Amino acid sequence: MKKPIIAFFVILLVTGCGLLSPPPPPPPRDNANPPPQENTTDKAAQPEQAPEGVEAAPAAGGFTLTSPVMTNGGKLPATFTCDGQSLSPPLSWQGAPEGTVGYALAMHHIPGPGDTHWYWVVYNIPPTTLSVDAGATNFGTFGTNSVNDERVYAPPCSKGPGEKLYTITVYALSAVPNLPDPAAVDRDTLLAAIADITLASASMDVTYERGQAEGAAPGPVEEAIQPAAGGEADCDPQGVFAPYADLVHISCDESYMYVETETGQPDHEMMWGITAWILRVPIPFRYTGERAWKIPRDPHWLEAHAAAHARGPIAMAVNGVPIYHFDKRPDVALDDSYVYDSKYDTAQQGELDHCGGHAGQGEDYHYHIAPVCLLDHHDLD
Repeated sequence: MKKPIIAFFVILLVTGCGLLSPPPPPPPRDNANPPPQENTTDKAAQPEQAPEGVEAAPAAGGFTLTSPVMTNGGKLPATFTCDGQSLSPPLSWQGAPEGTVGYALAMHHIPGPGDTHWYWVVYNIPPTTLSVDAGATNFGTFGTNSVNDERVYAPPCSKGPGEKLYTITVYALSAVPNLPDPAAVDRDTLLAAIADITLASASMDVTYERGQAEGAAPGPVEEAIQPAAGGEADCDPQGVFAPYADLVHISCDESYMYVETETGQPDHEMMWGITAWILRVPIPFRYTGERAWKIPRDPHWLEAHAAAHARGPIAMAVNGVPIYHFDKRPDVALDDSYVYDSKYDTAQQGELDHCGGHAGQGEDYHYHIAPVCLLDHHDLD
């Protein structure tokens, strides 16, 4: 039976081509939880410490950091640790001083005197970015963590009994830090580079105890990030995903369509026709629940060009496989400054199979060009 013509949906979601194990999940959904209290730190004036057991209120008009899933002085949900899904937590900030041209972010833990562990280092965050989703990787340049020295979020996994304190800090910067080599940027390097250009900072302290989630029922965080069920007709009015119902499941809420796949892999042969040995084998990944791909149901055009990153999906095929840009450089910005170089073109270098895809460094399968081989199974009339 011929299948309807393929259709693609642009998705406002970016991940790392090389570090997609697992890929970025959708952010936690808004819920009925009360808004978190905020902790602020301003370079010009430090707020007095609140009495023990009492949350300090943010200074009026100050730089503030909040999260939809945790509060200052509260618990770090297991979802964002090695005991859960190992996701980076969602954050929001506001009230940056005048003259802010960008932000940096760090998360650290002090296990003992003279010892600091860091889990999250990000800089070159644009001034227009005022929030990050759970598991987001597309909002700045990642530095290294102290767990495995990789340029990714390392979920807290501290050993030993008792609660551990973790501090997340966002810095408002008056200039772009001079950090040309991301692989050499740890927390100390970042702090040294931004010491003289930090206008304000906002922090959030959270605690976590290993085993706090064992045997417990799913809390409001886990419930909040599950895709809501929706009617197939309402979600997919044109039926573009219907021919791949055996691979893809669609659900919706008021704002988003969620595309779920059990393996993240197509039904066509993979890795056939590659002429450049890339030392990779596609491994199935389950993109379901909070890891489902998220597509806005009512997208809005940007008023002007904005930079994207090549190592992340820019579209999705109707078989549930994401489509990336053909450029494989990790930090190249796809804006007016982009300069084409054939040695980074995955198609020109022979790194793609007959359908325009391959396994990334995270062993997930994705396309880098339009998967025209799917047209072999569609009625073009």
